[in-house]
Amino acid sequence: MAFPAEKILHTLDEYFSLTDHESDIRYEYHYGKIVAMAGALLRHNIIAGNIFAEFHHKLKGRKCMPFNSDSRLRVNPQMWVYPDVMISCHEEDIKARMYVQHPALIVEVLSVSTRMVDYRLKKQHYFQIPDLQYYIMIETATVFVDVYEKQGDNWVNRIYTEMENIIPLPFLDMELLVAELYDRVVFDEEE
Repeated sequence: MAFPAEKILHTLDEYFSLTDHESDIRYEYHYGKIVAMAGALLRHNIIAGNIFAEFHHKLKGRKCMPFNSDSRLRVNPQMWVYPDVMISCHEEDIKARMYVQHPALIVEVLSVSTRMVDYRLKKQHYFQIPDLQYYIMIETATVFVDVYEKQGDNWVNRIYTEMENIIPLPFLDMELLVAELYDRVVFDEEE
């Protein structure tokens, strides 16, 4: 008779003892599970770099600040993650040293290994962050930008699939051109 594999859950103290020293590996914490973040394909990094650069440029001189994928997000006491890009306009985050907890915008660049986690687990928990106004997921194999915008108590979803599409972000008083997100990205013909 085969027995199911035992599920090992870790405490927050175990997670922090693993992550509170410099390491080349980033770990997320999802309700007792410690998840090592795998390296990304170059296309993923190009897209994440493009969007961070756009936000960095557009937010110069303003109170909001962009954060890259080396910045940890405290979603809640049981979930700590590293989104690809975040923007926070909250004074606590601007002055913070260890992590962000009041993002206005979160971007995840999707990969085969993270797509389901980003669409299901993370989205469900991100939507509980009171300050969050936008959750954006960007595909790497094709032009596909999935934008969730908070309007009152509801989340409105819009999808952008053309390079000339403009994504309005009125809460941040800015727009994004889809072509800028995919600048220098070469799509494989077989995909």
